[in-house]
Amino acid sequence: MKRFLLATLSLGLAATTSLAATVEFRGGLCLLSVTPQCAPEGYTVGDCFLLRYSPPGLGTNGPTTEISILGQTSANNYSLASGTLVGTLFKAVAGKHVGRTGSSFNATMRITAQAPVPTATSSYVQFRGNITTFNDNTGCTVGYRASATLRP
Repeated sequence: MKRFLLATLSLGLAATTSLAATVEFRGGLCLLSVTPQCAPEGYTVGDCFLLRYSPPGLGTNGPTTEISILGQTSANNYSLASGTLVGTLFKAVAGKHVGRTGSSFNATMRITAQAPVPTATSSYVQFRGNITTFNDNTGCTVGYRASATLRP
């Protein structure tokens, strides 16, 4: 009986631990629109990137929204310290860029549509929105569409 109780408790703790993990979606992000200021860096409509997305308040994610976009020659992370990017208003995000060099920059971002509303057990999420100062390029604003699956 004690072994059965111990095994049951162990399974319960394991299930709780797996639900309390970092919730991260991985997939792709493609550009739907670009401003002329993006041209010197070579960004055009249809360019696609790898994506990592951690929504706030799920699992052990905490209040921060994290979006990382990885291209062939550079990577960027956009971080909203608290809250969600979902809505029509642009929100200030802290940007980190790694290319030939590394830099920190300020940008704004929004997610104008998202489905389904992600949970800790959602198998996927799709969203679209906009980023200003894309890839640490002042004046470069992009529209994007993203699709990602839950990282197991």
